[in-house]
Amino acid sequence: MTLLNGVSEGEIEAPIDRCWEVVADVASAPSWQGGLERLEVIERDAQGRVVLCDTVTDARLWKVRCRVHVQYDRPHRVTFTRVPSD
Repeated sequence: MTLLNGVSEGEIEAPIDRCWEVVADVASAPSWQGGLERLEVIERDAQGRVVLCDTVTDARLWKVRCRVHVQYDRPHRVTFTRVPSD
């Protein structure tokens, strides 16, 4: 299996708390993240944050379905790690 990695960064003229509010709302990501067609929440933590979800991404030639574990490092990053699933 091929291991895919990626990092994305950019400068945004907005307060860090507002940026974090948008990025940490993982469930709404399909509305603003190009290519992410669907995100189904499987599990939330005690704070209500998504910690496990199924995603469908349009990779142009085919649809990529993944189950991912989500980790939060406020206010610096949200990390998505693919986990084995059916």
